[in-house]
Amino acid sequence: MSPSSVSHIVANLERRLGIRLFPRSTRSVALTEADEAFLARVRPAVPEINQAIEGVNDLRDHPTGLIRLNATPWGADRLLPIVLGFMRTDPDVHFDLVIEGFDAGLRLTSIVPRDMIALPLGIDEALLIVGSPEAAA
Repeated sequence: MSPSSVSHIVANLERRLGIRLFPRSTRSVALTEADEAFLARVRPAVPEINQAIEGVNDLRDHPTGLIRLNATPWGADRLLPIVLGFMRTDPDVHFDLVIEGFDAGLRLTSIVPRDMIALPLGIDEALLIVGSPEAAA
């Protein structure tokens, strides 16, 4: 970190705590009694905080968990190849098809509720009714 970044972080911490932690000048930085007491209380937690940060980084780098999906039978048919591909690349992510309490769903554009965020899935489909004169007989 740059010295100015550290200085801003320390100033914000001092503002939050309401006490000057580090008597500092352009040439030196020293610890006060309050600093020593603060460090003594915080120091045992540092390894656990670092482990928590590493755990979050692991989740960011390697997705895990459960995604609850909601879809009609039509939508589930279209989601299945996408879900299977996702599960091959990210085997620690699991999926449940649910009716309520879902994380994501598949809908026709015309029936997406207004309070939902809609993103196109990239599947352009058109429904056609076809027939032949022989079929009508």
